[in-house]
Amino acid sequence: MCFFIKDIRKKINNKDIENSSNLNTDIDRNDSSSDAFDINHKEIYNRDIKSKDLNNKNSKFIKINNLIKLGAFLLIIIIPVLFMNLKSDQVSYIDNRSLMNFEDIFSNKDVFNNIKSYVDDRIGFRTEIVDIYAKVMDKAFNEITHPRYEYGKDGFIMSKAEENEFDPEFMEIYSDFIKEFQKYCNDRDIKFLYAVEPRKELIYPEYIKKGYNYENKDIEYFLELLEEKNINYLNNIETLREAKEKGVALDILKPGYFNSGDIEMVELFENEGMIYSSDDLIELKKAEDVGESDEIVEFGKPNMHLNNQSAEDSKNEIVDSRGLLYDKEYDARHWNETGAIIGISAILDRLNLLDSKVGTFDISKYEAKDYINDTLVASNFEINEKTTHYNLIEDNSIYIEDLENEIKRNESFRNFTHYKNEANPDAPRILIFAGSYFDDKEKFLTESFSELMKIHNYRNVLDYEYYINIFNPDIVLFESTEYTHFDFYFPDDEMEDKVHIKNLKNYKNLKEDNFVVTESNNISNHINYNNITNFSIEIDSEDILFAYAYINNRILDCKINEIDNQKYVEFSIMTSEIKDLDEFDLYFISMDEERYKKVNFGLGERN
Repeated sequence: MCFFIKDIRKKINNKDIENSSNLNTDIDRNDSSSDAFDINHKEIYNRDIKSKDLNNKNSKFIKINNLIKLGAFLLIIIIPVLFMNLKSDQVSYIDNRSLMNFEDIFSNKDVFNNIKSYVDDRIGFRTEIVDIYAKVMDKAFNEITHPRYEYGKDGFIMSKAEENEFDPEFMEIYSDFIKEFQKYCNDRDIKFLYAVEPRKELIYPEYIKKGYNYENKDIEYFLELLEEKNINYLNNIETLREAKEKGVALDILKPGYFNSGDIEMVELFENEGMIYSSDDLIELKKAEDVGESDEIVEFGKPNMHLNNQSAEDSKNEIVDSRGLLYDKEYDARHWNETGAIIGISAILDRLNLLDSKVGTFDISKYEAKDYINDTLVASNFEINEKTTHYNLIEDNSIYIEDLENEIKRNESFRNFTHYKNEANPDAPRILIFAGSYFDDKEKFLTESFSELMKIHNYRNVLDYEYYINIFNPDIVLFESTEYTHFDFYFPDDEMEDKVHIKNLKNYKNLKEDNFVVTESNNISNHINYNNITNFSIEIDSEDILFAYAYINNRILDCKINEIDNQKYVEFSIMTSEIKDLDEFDLYFISMDEERYKKVNFGLGERN
C-alpha cells in the first residue's frame, strides 16, 4: 500500500513538472511588440489560473480516489478477519485435514508460528482465496499451490510430499480397538470385516515427484498387527496392486467381467475372440458365431457417451484416465470408480464367504459412461480429464431420509446414508463405518443387501453400540484408509479408554441382588417419540459395571453416564420396535460380575 501511495505521488510530481515546463516555454518566447507581450501575459495568467483550478480538481479527485482504494484495501483485510472460523475441531474441505484449534497455539514454545498457522487456517474466505491463488500460479508458473496437492511425475497430481510418521504406539492401540470391536460383533452373532484402503502413492509410487520415496513402514507394521491379533481383515492395498499389475482395471470394461474381488478367485474372460450380444441378456460368443444383429464391442472400448461434451470442447488437451485405478489429475488421494469397483467387489467377495446371502459384484448391472472432470476435487483448479463412471441400469434401492435429522454424529464428521432394497428382502442388513473412499459409492453395494446404513467412520465408530442398537445389523464393515491412521481421526486416548461391553449372554448363574435403585418404573416422560426413541433413565448405584435393555427378544447395550453426580442409563432404538410395547426389562451387572439386578419398566401412555 505504501508503494502504491508513493507511486501516486511520483505521478503527481511529474505532472506538475510537466506543466511548469510548458509554462516556461511560453514565457521565453521573444516578442518585440508590447501589445503582444501584454496579450501573451494575459493568456499565460489566465492559463495559469485554469491550470491551478484543474490541478486542485485533480488533487481532490486523486485524494477521493485514494481514499476509496484505501477503504477497499482495508475491507479486503478486515472482512476475512471478521469472518474467521472460530469453531473448534473443524475440518477443511479443500485440505481434507483438521484445522488448528485455538488451544493448540500454546501447545509448544513456537507460539508466533502457531499464531500464524492458526490465522492461515481460520481466515475467512480461505477456500476462495486458495482457489484464486492456485489458478494464478498454475497459469503463470505451471505450479499447484493447493494446500494438499502438487504435481508429481508425468503430470500426475499427488498429495504433497511430507515426512511419514511411524507411530507404533498408535498402531497398537488402533489394532486393539479393531480386535475388541470384532469380538463385540462376533459375540452378538454379527459378521465383522475390517478393510484397509490404499492412498494413491501406494499404487502408483512411480509418479511421486522426483527426490521422494514413499516410506510404508507404518502400514506394513499395522498389517502385521492385524495378522497377529487374528482380525478378519481385507488388505485392499494388495488387491489394487494386483489389479494394476494384471490389468484388471481394463478388464472391468470388458463384457463378461463379474467379480474383481480377491484376484485369485476371479475368472476373467481374456479371449479376444469373445464379444457380447446386443440382446437383453449378456452372452459371450466366439467370433465365428456372431450374427448380423450382434453388436461388436472392442475390448477396452465399451459403448459409452460423454456426459459433459462442452467441457471437452473448451480445452485442447484431454487427459485420459480410463483404465487407471486412481485419476491422473482429478483426485490426489481417493480411488476413482474403477478402483472402487475392484476394492468394493473384493469386500463383497469376502463378505459372501461370511454370509452366502451377500450378493457379489456383477458389472452387467451397470452402464459405463465417459465423464469429464473439469476441476480438481475440492477446488476450482482447472483440469480436463476423461474418466469412467458406472451407473446402475436398474436401481432397486430406496434412499431413506427419515433418520437424517435424528441420528447422532460427531459435528465434524456427519456423513450418513441409509438405503433399503425391497427387491432383495432376504439379503442381510449391513452397517458400514467408512470414510471418504466410500462417498457416493453406495451404488456398488446396495444391490447386495436388503438394507444399508453408512456412517462416517472418523470418531463415530467409537460409539458403535449406539448404531448397532438402532440398526440391528447382520454384518458390520469397518474400513479406513492408511493415511487416516492418526489420533485426530481415531483418538488414541478414547480408543484406549473405550469400555467394550460384554454380551449379557455371557453372564450365567449369577445371584440376584438389590444393588440398584430407580426413581420411577414408568418412563413415558423420557421418550423422544420420533423415528428414533432415546431413553435416559435415572438410577442410584455405585456398583454397576454394565446395563442392558431386553426388548422384543433383543438385547441392547446401554451406556452409563454421570452428569452432576447423577447416574443415567441411556440407550436408543428405532421407535417402530417399541410402538406397540407396554414394558421392557433392564438388567444390571455388578462390578464384581457375580450379581445382577432385573428391573421392569412400563412405557406409560403415548400419543
